[in-house]
Amino acid sequence: MASNNVGTNLSTETGDPGVFVSLTDVNGDAIFGYSPSASMPSADAGYAKGCLLINTTSGSPFVNVGTRTSSLFLTIVS
Repeated sequence: MASNNVGTNLSTETGDPGVFVSLTDVNGDAIFGYSPSASMPSADAGYAKGCLLINTTSGSPFVNVGTRTSSLFLTIVS
């Protein structure tokens, strides 16, 4: 597929190495992002409850079921 560069540079790396955020809420907390890492953030602040992170290596989606001050990401599909 040819690339026309649409949609590039929409993500920012977070304080968690290898985790990139594409959308945030009004509080500045992540609501959508991705990571090629096998491990998702845990007990970290800055991820809204319900935040979705996609593991770009496995394709697995994760959702934050913790709080915005202490994340807990669980896989939706393995």
